[in-house]
Amino acid sequence: ICNFFVGLFFPAMNEALGAYSFGPFAVVLLLVFLYALIWLPETAGTTPAELQAQLVEKNAGVTYHNMDIEGMAAHAPPSKSEWEQALAELAADEEKNDKDYGQFDSMRSG
Repeated sequence: ICNFFVGLFFPAMNEALGAYSFGPFAVVLLLVFLYALIWLPETAGTTPAELQAQLVEKNAGVTYHNMDIEGMAAHAPPSKSEWEQALAELAADEEKNDKDYGQFDSMRSG
């Protein structure tokens, strides 16, 4: 999608800005660099277990789709039967509340 917009707008930008037509791209690159430098955590030299512990600490008390983040860190991932039970509850919720969570249909069939 981005290539489409670059191809669409670059000729007009090149005509308007001339030799400085790559300036807007440099600004976007600088903003992305600053975002990565300031807000993304440094992970060099960190083990996956340490990263997981940091994420659990950061998201302590948060529940995603009835999954306790703190509890999951101490245990193995959900088993197939637990996933099937969660999908069955989701299907029952769809029927009860007349909702359609269609993106989960492929998970049910497999």
